[in-house]
Amino acid sequence: MSSTLNLFRGLRMFIIMWSGQTLSSLGSSMVGFALIVWVYQQAGTAMSVTVLTVCTYLPSIAFSLVGGAIVDRLDKRTVLLVTTLIAAGGTGTVLALCGLGALAIWHVYVVNIAMSLNSAFQSPAGTVATTLLVPREQYARASGLQSFGGAAVSIVAAPLATAILAFSGLPIVLTIDFVSFAVAFVVLAVFVRIPPAPVAEPDEPLVRRVTAGLRFLVEHSPLLRLILTFALVNLLAYVATYALLAPMILARSGGDRTALGLVTAAEGVAALLGSALVMGHGGTFAQVLGLMVGTGPGPAWRCCSLSRVSLGLLSRCWDSIAPHSSTSTTQGQGSFRVGWCGRHEQRTQPTAAQHPPHEVE
Repeated sequence: MSSTLNLFRGLRMFIIMWSGQTLSSLGSSMVGFALIVWVYQQAGTAMSVTVLTVCTYLPSIAFSLVGGAIVDRLDKRTVLLVTTLIAAGGTGTVLALCGLGALAIWHVYVVNIAMSLNSAFQSPAGTVATTLLVPREQYARASGLQSFGGAAVSIVAAPLATAILAFSGLPIVLTIDFVSFAVAFVVLAVFVRIPPAPVAEPDEPLVRRVTAGLRFLVEHSPLLRLILTFALVNLLAYVATYALLAPMILARSGGDRTALGLVTAAEGVAALLGSALVMGHGGTFAQVLGLMVGTGPGPAWRCCSLSRVSLGLLSRCWDSIAPHSSTSTTQGQGSFRVGWCGRHEQRTQPTAAQHPPHEVE
């Protein structure tokens, strides 16, 4: 028992925050799945689902460097609280339109674009908050916990959303998501205390802060090459898995949401297996080996759910190595680098190089 507790030494405050964020992620994943099904039922075309996917991810990717630079100069806990309220507002807007019977596909597109832009601030703030709560020697384990939570959400969210859609409809799924945001907000506001991050040159112009991350990459060419390689891997995985998989399953199954839910859950199980390979260790050699193994079979397995084993292994090992490659004053900008190489879900990943303070009791 004591050895198990030692594994998570110094992670109490992080685990509290992680628990609230994981619950919120469950609600958001359920809504994401439900909206894919709803959009396909309304339009009946693969293009409508693909556009929804683009609206969900592209704005966040495009704006993440600017968002990270801005977050570097703000209080991270405040950013997380504000972005949680904005995300809850997005869900509330869709819920209100649905209740009035006025919800249209373009409403969903617009709300998803707004939430994606909101994520460009929320993700780097969560990234830096994690580095401030997690001791350096626990980066790999914290990353494993986050990946475990993400995989568990992937397993549970789709089947649960499918059951609720069948018996209660879209409004109940939206309500659950809204409640999960409320719980995450209370946990963060009442129980979590995040130490202030080091700030350098507070009067530095925004443009200079934005380009600082790019200059850092140019000056560290091995890291840049590694990032470009994994960005390409992630791009291929994104196109195959998220832009095409859901429309293909729905089209081939006659719009059967249960079939899509089972495929999504199977991906979650595979991702969980990949994450488990990382969670039990933190050695740099093992992490580099994991990157090599994860990159190797991934493209060959891209056509099946087992590819998520290699992707889970790849992203977790990367998230464990990335903290040693950025500076303490460009952590938010560093989230752009990690965002291209890690999984796209809204999670917080350790990315600071400097040893962060231990948790605040």
